[in-house]
Amino acid sequence: MSEQVNQNLFLDNTPNASAVGKAGLAGKFSLRMIWHRLEMVIHHWHRNHATRRHLCSLPGYLLRDIGMTCEELQAELKKPFWRD
Repeated sequence: MSEQVNQNLFLDNTPNASAVGKAGLAGKFSLRMIWHRLEMVIHHWHRNHATRRHLCSLPGYLLRDIGMTCEELQAELKKPFWRD
């Protein structure tokens, strides 16, 4: 009885279950593709962090030169690294 219940936990009754079951997720997503996407996201987050750190080190005259006010700089520095 418990074996039947355990098997039912792994069954998917959605309409696409048979298509996914036959081809598996490997047909749409490969581990290499997922890993590459993760690397891209982490690189983007690192670039956001480094850019904000660099902005923080700029003197006032360079901030004015690029058209950034102190308020805009403070708002940019408050953003978390994952937000653009």
